[in-house]
Amino acid sequence: MYIYLSRKIKVSVISVMALTLFIICYPTKDSFFMICSAAIHELGHLLAVKMCNISPRGFYIGLCGGDMQINSSSSYTSDICVYLGGIFANAVMLCIFYKTAFGYHNASYALLNALPISEL
Repeated sequence: MYIYLSRKIKVSVISVMALTLFIICYPTKDSFFMICSAAIHELGHLLAVKMCNISPRGFYIGLCGGDMQINSSSSYTSDICVYLGGIFANAVMLCIFYKTAFGYHNASYALLNALPISEL
């Protein structure tokens, strides 16, 4: 089951429930920073898609992150740009919030997603 935010953007109901439960069980700054770092990461991907003039077929936000379906007509360079968009967004936040808890969360999110693991 999904919640449709627009024609192309859908959010899993299970992920909304899990996120709500997580916030209720762990109402700390670190929980908030972790969620914001993940959101900034996904927005970085969306910004890269817009900058490369790629029309996404859909964007899905699930329990383990986001998944974007883009048209197969995109070039290899555009795919790399979209891949690095999330990491770059977290790196920018790290530079802005250097030596703060929010900066460290962004750094860990960027480093984790830079690992050569296909599921990430």
